[in-house]
Amino acid sequence: MGCSCDNGGCAHGASAAMDETEARAALLTHARRTGERVAERYGAGIDLAAVERMVEDPEVVRFPVTLCFDGAPLEGEEFAYPLPVAGDPLNGYTLYLHPALRPDSEGVVAAVLYALVVVNYGAVADGAVAVAFGAACLGLDEDVYYDKICRLADAIVRGSNDTPAQMLPLSPAIPLQ
Repeated sequence: MGCSCDNGGCAHGASAAMDETEARAALLTHARRTGERVAERYGAGIDLAAVERMVEDPEVVRFPVTLCFDGAPLEGEEFAYPLPVAGDPLNGYTLYLHPALRPDSEGVVAAVLYALVVVNYGAVADGAVAVAFGAACLGLDEDVYYDKICRLADAIVRGSNDTPAQMLPLSPAIPLQ
């Protein structure tokens, strides 16, 4: 399936027959560029107030997102996961966040950014896409962001007495690869 932008001619240079490797690379590039645009739009120091505006911004998310600190819908190492309201993305999403994140605004920001790829890219989103997007939004190296996500997930799984902030918060909403 080729790109249909620009009245049938692709402005992105995509060919009509894109193989899986090319499609994957294009997805990662798109996630990074989108993250860079988010950083430009909301500034280098994206904070909780910016995230609360961001989840309602159609330039950032495909569907409106409501944040909810409720761990009941989360499984295993999940610290955040968006679910469509009434099962239909057109109704928007509720982004469930692990309650342990609540006191750590930096962790909430990182977790929300990580989970937004599910809203924006659906089933093709995976951990690599989430890391590419989140790191670009925050202006971090992807390895640094990935490490923070892993530490946050580990803290939640362990039920650590440390706060997420002490553990360099962040955790996977979708499996890391």
